[in-house]
Amino acid sequence: METGVQDGGIVREAAARRRGALFDKYILTGKTYTTASGDVIPNELQYYDGEMAHLYGECADVPAVNRALAGSGYKALTLNYPDGRRVAAAQLWSSRFTDSSIGPYGALFIVVIAVRDDAPESESSIAADRNGASSALVMFDGSFDPVARVYENRARLFLVRLLDTTQVAIDVGRERMGTDKRPGTVEMSRSGRRLSVSIKDQAGRAVVRGDLQLADHAAAYMPQIAQAAATAGIPLRQFSCDTEYSYPAVARIGQGPVVSWQWRSDVVPQFQPIAPASVVFDQGSEEGWMLLAWGFTPKILGYFPKVRGVVTGLADRTSLSATGRSMMPVPSIHAVQSVPLVRAALSGAAEAAGRLPVLRFVVDDLSPGRRAPVPPPAFEKRPDAGPPTAQPRWGWSTTFLGSLTALLRKEVVGVTPDGLRINWHVTSGSFVGPGLDATVLPGAADWMRIRRDGVAIVNVHACFETRQGVRVFGSYGGIFDLGPDGFARALRDDYDELPPVVVTPTYATADPRLEWLNRAQCVGVGRVDMSALRVEFDVYVVRVGRRVSQAASLYDRLGGHDVIVAITDDFVAAILAHGQLGRFFANAHIQEGLRDRVVDLLCEISGGPCVYKGRDMRTAHKGLGITESDWQIAVELFTAALDRNKVAPRERSEFVQIIEDMKGSIVEVSGR
Repeated sequence: METGVQDGGIVREAAARRRGALFDKYILTGKTYTTASGDVIPNELQYYDGEMAHLYGECADVPAVNRALAGSGYKALTLNYPDGRRVAAAQLWSSRFTDSSIGPYGALFIVVIAVRDDAPESESSIAADRNGASSALVMFDGSFDPVARVYENRARLFLVRLLDTTQVAIDVGRERMGTDKRPGTVEMSRSGRRLSVSIKDQAGRAVVRGDLQLADHAAAYMPQIAQAAATAGIPLRQFSCDTEYSYPAVARIGQGPVVSWQWRSDVVPQFQPIAPASVVFDQGSEEGWMLLAWGFTPKILGYFPKVRGVVTGLADRTSLSATGRSMMPVPSIHAVQSVPLVRAALSGAAEAAGRLPVLRFVVDDLSPGRRAPVPPPAFEKRPDAGPPTAQPRWGWSTTFLGSLTALLRKEVVGVTPDGLRINWHVTSGSFVGPGLDATVLPGAADWMRIRRDGVAIVNVHACFETRQGVRVFGSYGGIFDLGPDGFARALRDDYDELPPVVVTPTYATADPRLEWLNRAQCVGVGRVDMSALRVEFDVYVVRVGRRVSQAASLYDRLGGHDVIVAITDDFVAAILAHGQLGRFFANAHIQEGLRDRVVDLLCEISGGPCVYKGRDMRTAHKGLGITESDWQIAVELFTAALDRNKVAPRERSEFVQIIEDMKGSIVEVSGR
């Protein structure tokens, strides 16, 4: 009986959260749609409870911010200081939604305050006050309809990057809102006035950590905001508690089309300044690296202890999965329509277009001397390759690179002399993993040939674009086994539900941060859902080891990963504490992720299974002015770390020599 009373109280509490003028105005219609992962959810997106921490700030590198918006029709709104500085207004949101129409989840938002590309200076900038409160003004600068009791923000919230903690939230964002959502972890906790935030990407790499102290009074910072508003000439209105706040938002995935919608709420945050060093970003993650590259500095905390809101303006997607199959429509696929295609000239059109150059093979009579057959070379005796062996001779290992998911469009060419040819065009796709995180650009395809024994030969060429805008070309062959009768069945468009595929990808990129990918030979294994035309496979980097009969690698002789970690901990701690070398790590964000990068580096160069994903040594240390003296101290500290972990003399000498071989790429200043 007591349990029933408690359950009834919970239900009544939930129902109370979902009441009010906002939810009476924007009702749940009862319509549903099915996400890419098969979840059936309400067509409307509503939030009833939770907390949000908005970090309002400014970015020193305005061109870098605008590069992230390039081609969208928008640019960053700037704050113009009296001393001539121009900074871009941006925000980072950490959210913990405990009750919403798609269930509880956490989210990170990276937001640029944006205006149209052609907006005049008077609309694309705000005069900033020296008191540091101006970054919050972008949430006060708008129009108010006194009849409808609706405030509408002037600038747009351009959602550049997002991390979500549930797949359903990711699917909704990518399918309906055009937001570039990725998996991640969001931890928010409050103890008294202390608010702690820790956000990581799906690989466990830190993005941001915050240790914030909430103000005693919600309105304590309003005088500073009022002063900044007076400097900017923005009226600071006082609204009644029944006011609806509307914030127009835009987003896109990669270089896809821009999608527009609105965030509406009936609550406002409490404002307070952010203390220096209370928020730290990590360059080890792409999101952290982006914020640091932009020069993002959070200035003001807008804290919502209770979140209430709705998202309006979303396209009706009730017919998304009429077949009942899992699909993944990504807004960026519409860009395919604008990709120019090379078409064969039609009969009669060549003259109007001008004659096309034709490659001709001219057959002339050959001289008698050239007609004579070329004598084969004399037999050349070669060294004996050695006796065959049934035992493996070379060690090898694999490291997970990422998972590819793509939707396909079928194009049958027909039966040719070498088999049945079918082209599979990628309509949308993504590659997500600790080594690469990208979307598949339009034009990717598998030019597949099915042999008469039922084995399909894969021939894929694709271009990927990472979330940092880096292009990576990928190509691979492989085997797609349709079974002994696969050829005959394919002629009838009849396939097994999930045939296996094994591929051998290689990649090429011009970006130095991913240079290691150019040297990677990979293998991919997975299956294809032939009903949904959806391919999924995991990709691994293959590394060749030593001869099996030879001595173990340095990594194994050291004792493996645990010893590498222990050496790293001692070495990094010694460097950070050293008076001379510590100057290279004065900024807290440089220290974030340093340990993990050093572990991967030492593991890889000693012959272990890790893949170092950082910048190469020359690029990473360029411009630091590292001297011979700095280098000698670092080597001594590294040797001391080896000694503290009882590394044997032979292995210590071998490891130190490997480090010494890097000297030419690190030391820039000769002498002491």
